[in-house]
Amino acid sequence: MNNPFTYPFRQQNDSQSSTFRSHTTNQYFTRSVKLTFSWQFGQVRALHDEPIRKIANDDARAK
Repeated sequence: MNNPFTYPFRQQNDSQSSTFRSHTTNQYFTRSVKLTFSWQFGQVRALHDEPIRKIANDDARAK
């Protein structure tokens, strides 16, 4: 929860001329709520389930 007890920001604008009159009021609320959750199915397995292959140099000549 972000800024749960703040009052809304109010902006008023008055305009007038000889032919019209305008009054505008805006309110901006700065409150917010965020809800998140995560869920994991199954089991985590190791990436190396297969045996590691090694190179064998059997063709080298023995001295």
